[in-house]
Amino acid sequence: MRPAPLLRILAFKRRESFTTSEAAEWLDQSVIAARATLRRLKAERLLVSPVRGFWVVVRPEDARQGGPAPVEFLDPLMRFLGERYAVGLLSGAALHGVDCAWSSSLQVMAATNRRSLSGDWGQIDFFVRGTFRETERTQRSTRRGVVHVAAPEEIALDLIGSAPALGGLPPLLPVIDALAPMLDAWTLVDTATRCPLNWSARLGFVLEHLRHPKLAATLLPLLEGALSTWVPLDPSRPTHQAPRNRRWHLVENLSLQSR
Repeated sequence: MRPAPLLRILAFKRRESFTTSEAAEWLDQSVIAARATLRRLKAERLLVSPVRGFWVVVRPEDARQGGPAPVEFLDPLMRFLGERYAVGLLSGAALHGVDCAWSSSLQVMAATNRRSLSGDWGQIDFFVRGTFRETERTQRSTRRGVVHVAAPEEIALDLIGSAPALGGLPPLLPVIDALAPMLDAWTLVDTATRCPLNWSARLGFVLEHLRHPKLAATLLPLLEGALSTWVPLDPSRPTHQAPRNRRWHLVENLSLQSR
């Protein structure tokens, strides 16, 4: 069976993602007619549509899993949405070579709040930080192009800030420990100035606990005289009767198992 005309056009143009309006133009159809064509190809599992108006080709090798992995179409998807982004948190750490196999969704940092996207192809979860537009990013190659990834320093701080949503701090310790050799001290301090101060207090304490004292110490000048209240290591737990750590102005209301 010969491929559908649209798939032949996409192969000729070497395109694996496109919009509804582009499909209408290529097929010389109205947008309404093009939508009917696209819905038919989607029903045949030849296309997926993570958001309305944006389409991704399903390669034969990806058909069994419902479509390409979301990291492979994230960059054109976010350009379609007009949003600056970076793969971050556990997904970002994984792209920097850290073993984060227990993260099932693609975790993406963005500047505006957006609901999760999901389908047979997987799930994309969005996390928001107000200062995200200043986030340092790097690029990693995928089978279909490139993807923007948050710098290791951004990831370490965001893991601390998002720990409650990621199952708590203890499971993140091996990830932060693996990221530590990648962290540049000056970049870490610069990044920390754009994040809440309590993140620096927690990260400094954690880095010291993980035996990275020199890296931890670079965060201390940010905290001197800047914190008016004690910072709980775990903001979801009570702080009464928990020991105080004066060095980090932190309440040790969570026991971190030593390595």
